Amino acid sequence: ETWRNRVDAYWDLLSPAIQSDTMRNIMDMKANMGSFATALNDKDVWVMNGVPEDGSNTLKLIYDRGLMGAVHSWCEAFSTYPRTYDLFMNVLNMDPFK
Repeated sequence: ETWRNRVDAYWDLLSPAIQSDTMRNIMDMKANMGSFATALNDKDVWVMNGVPEDGSNTLKLIYDRGLMGAVHSWCEAFSTYPRTYDLFMNVLNMDPFK
């Protein structure tokens, strides 16, 4: 429920720029279990779930949910396609969505 509310708030913010025939690129920088990506499953989005190298390795949980993800040190460049993202999601910066 929490993630559904956050997704709805995110989608409301971007809705003027979202066209029905486009894909949005999102990176969850601290994916934990991939709940944000799961809440977006009915949207036209591509989500990369990032698991911080210095935290709990929850990548297996993300894979078990059928999602994509990678363990990463944010001190290094993240070389993946696409090269640009519409949203960088970090749970520490969620205050506007409360």
